[in-house]
Amino acid sequence: MLDMIFGRSRKQTVDLKPMRAKTKPVVKRTAAKAPTRIFMEATDDMCFWVNNGPVLKNLHDLANALETMSDEQYDYHTLRDGNDFARWTEGVLGDKDLAKKIARAKNCSAAAAVLQKYLA
Repeated sequence: MLDMIFGRSRKQTVDLKPMRAKTKPVVKRTAAKAPTRIFMEATDDMCFWVNNGPVLKNLHDLANALETMSDEQYDYHTLRDGNDFARWTEGVLGDKDLAKKIARAKNCSAAAAVLQKYLA
């Protein structure tokens, strides 16, 4: 009966299945997670001995020492044969990226700022 009203014969039935839209698959994006940092602690025979200063075992000790270190102490460890702090950070504590940042620091306060930012 409806076919007669709408002017269609029985052979011209309408497919009532919904049309599938062509869409791209949805990719769920999540925020990048910061890498988990494992802070190493040097063994007793691999500690850093600051000239006329404290003995350092980890990055927290280094950050504290740099905040109170004199310019003469800092220069002693950075002007002779390269940056001792960067070499110790890379060689003993195993953090190559941080060592590069410490090596680029121009003075003691800049190196301390690098460490504070890293440890935050």
